[in-house]
Amino acid sequence: MSFHSLNIEGFSSLVFFLIIYLITSILVWGNLVLFYNSAGNAGLKYISTFFISGLTGLAKVNPLAALSFVIIFFSISGIPPLSGFLAKIFIFFNLLNFESFGSAILLILFNMVSVYYYIRIIKVIFFEVKGIDRNNIKFQMTYQVCQHELIFLLVVSLLLLLVFIFVYPSFFLMVAQYIVLSLENNYFVIS
Repeated sequence: MSFHSLNIEGFSSLVFFLIIYLITSILVWGNLVLFYNSAGNAGLKYISTFFISGLTGLAKVNPLAALSFVIIFFSISGIPPLSGFLAKIFIFFNLLNFESFGSAILLILFNMVSVYYYIRIIKVIFFEVKGIDRNNIKFQMTYQVCQHELIFLLVVSLLLLLVFIFVYPSFFLMVAQYIVLSLENNYFVIS
């Protein structure tokens, strides 16, 4: 949708969104790696598929993991005060400045649908408790900080980065604009 407005600000907001989306994608997969490595260390057999229902009741067992999933999915959803909100609002305001009201309405509608699915995952983590056996080894999994400190530090630092970008977005906006300006001379002409 940001391609619709062919100006530097439109492309910069799109690149900024892609940077934020890349960070949150790394966070989601990093959390899942920590979760399943913990499952392996807890003596569970290898899990070849992932189901969202596998996260049922995670908040009662591991509040740190649940909180990190909340921050990640709220950022992807575009809920303030996280950087995903800024990324989406920059694209939205750019569409309004270009008077592309149809694209702005589509952006809001698509975001509403995606928020439903992201919030559903948070609902599973916090509020679905059917079938939980507190004595079951599956629900005693925790992050194994000692054995996976690199992944743990990556996840924690990227979570802090999501909040930091919301407070001080100027550096990442300048990086996005630099990327767009460097591409302008090589691949296309922006009016």
